[in-house]
Amino acid sequence: PRAGRRVARPRLHMQTHFVGRFPQPDPTVAACALEAGDRVTFDPFEVVLDRVFSFPRDRGEAPGVFASSSPPNGLLSVATQLRAGMAGVTNSPRKREVFRPHVTWLYSTDRIAETAIDPIAWRVTEFALAHTIPGQQRSQILRCWPLR
Repeated sequence: PRAGRRVARPRLHMQTHFVGRFPQPDPTVAACALEAGDRVTFDPFEVVLDRVFSFPRDRGEAPGVFASSSPPNGLLSVATQLRAGMAGVTNSPRKREVFRPHVTWLYSTDRIAETAIDPIAWRVTEFALAHTIPGQQRSQILRCWPLR
């Protein structure tokens, strides 16, 4: 892309389950999310991001993302366990969406056609419950869990 807003390095993350938008952490939802996180079990795994593209948007800035052409079973399992543990508790309009693992790195009015890239790999050994504070460029980590 010729222009856009890059996501600050400390904010780069891979979301496994969108809980909803709240101005402050909702105690009931947070308690449920913490319980769901406590029940997740899986061994550490490797994620390989090997594609780049923009998510579709009719107008305005679209997220530019890195994604995996073959998400690992460990990642899919963590997402499934969290979704099951949070069933009926979120205010997300995306409750029925298929999980599309990705890392958003850019917001731009330019669109990126899906393209293969040199792989970006890392070993996932933990996951976290984070509250992104609306209108601010930071998140509050509520808890981290090691994968086991």
